[in-house]
Amino acid sequence: MMRQSIWLALVALGGCVPVVANLYQPLGAGDIKLLRAGCSMAPRVQVTQHLPAHVDIEVIALAKTPGIAHAVITMNILVPAGTAVRLTEPTITLREGSSAPAISLRIDRIRKPRTIVNGEVSDYLEPGDLLSGPAGYGIEVELPHENPAELIITPPSLEIDGQRVDVGPTEFVLKVRPHLTGFC
Repeated sequence: MMRQSIWLALVALGGCVPVVANLYQPLGAGDIKLLRAGCSMAPRVQVTQHLPAHVDIEVIALAKTPGIAHAVITMNILVPAGTAVRLTEPTITLREGSSAPAISLRIDRIRKPRTIVNGEVSDYLEPGDLLSGPAGYGIEVELPHENPAELIITPPSLEIDGQRVDVGPTEFVLKVRPHLTGFC
């Protein structure tokens, strides 16, 4: 007990404060990677699915927690050189538990690498636009409810070089995890 008190005092004097954050932990298939952000942000966990033609899709579910204003799903589509990808529909399917009904979350825009054409800055594409490589593209949609206990996320099917590829679902469960915040 005394050691914990001393450790907490040293951490606070050093500008760091331990806090408890909500974190979505993935279950099941895919490459799982813990992403650490700046010390004021909660850690995130990313699941990567490897698709044909070396296209990867990364899925992260972010819970509402200190430093994150809204619960969201973020997806990154990594397209290699010489490959063309398109979403077959502009929706992500979400279930808030295995027995919950499916909800369709609309994808309004796709973040792309910044380009400047005729002096105009372009950061986004429409959901039906072609994604060509080599580049990474991002999608973010807000969850309809704050921090459901379980998420089953199914990204939209993709058309990769003219062939339809169904992307499998990724499951997440809500966990509570301590981390440090402040000037550490």
